[in-house]
Amino acid sequence: MTSNLLTAAAASFGLAAASFMAWLVRYDERWRARGAWATFLGTLLLLGATVVELLVAVTPALPLGPRVLLLLIFGVCAVFLTSRLRRDLPLAGPVVAPLAASITFALAVKATRGSLPDSTTLMGAVTALHIGATLLGFLLFAPAYVFSVLFLDQEYRLRTKTRGSALLPSLLGSEQLAWRLVFVGFPLYSVGVLLGFVWQERAGPVSGWRPEHFLAAVSWGLYAYLTARRLRTGWRGRRAALVMQVAFVVTLAAVLLYVMR
Repeated sequence: MTSNLLTAAAASFGLAAASFMAWLVRYDERWRARGAWATFLGTLLLLGATVVELLVAVTPALPLGPRVLLLLIFGVCAVFLTSRLRRDLPLAGPVVAPLAASITFALAVKATRGSLPDSTTLMGAVTALHIGATLLGFLLFAPAYVFSVLFLDQEYRLRTKTRGSALLPSLLGSEQLAWRLVFVGFPLYSVGVLLGFVWQERAGPVSGWRPEHFLAAVSWGLYAYLTARRLRTGWRGRRAALVMQVAFVVTLAAVLLYVMR
């Protein structure tokens, strides 16, 4: 029951994220409204999953850590929807919906497959380097994601001629900081992903292919595309920031699935 509710919630948040992205590309308010309704539906489904896990299920499908994460993402979505009734925060939806989709998807996979056997001791140093490089890359991608959000916020305010906080970095400053972090994080993440494939090849049937492996490959491809296009053509602007955010959201899902194994 929990896995079905979480899967439906992840699909709703994914639809909301796509709608908000369409709004950021076209600035058509109808897309933002659709994103808000899809987020509302996803939050209702999260509420159902939370009730089932905490009050109904005799044996919860999620262990304590993922249940706390479930409560956290439900709370964030509820606060977002409540705040929308009082004050319009245009960039809140494009931030909340993709993150909710990523986290909810990871929780749905966890609820479906349960706990996996620990195989991190199979290869010693290779495993340590794989985990360390991947996490270092992810930790650099996280602030890059934040700066890409700040870039979109500044661009939106310039487009709509509304004032922002003087404490935030400028439009150009946010973009430059995001790219610098990606340029440093991408080589580290590449080493982590490459060692992960080496580990996978040597571990053989003990591990097997899992959703996090596919997501890691997709996220690496997105960051590779970002980096190559930036170096070749100097790509920048709103669309580049959106791809950067999509890459981080996919990476977040892969990391969460690995941590919650």
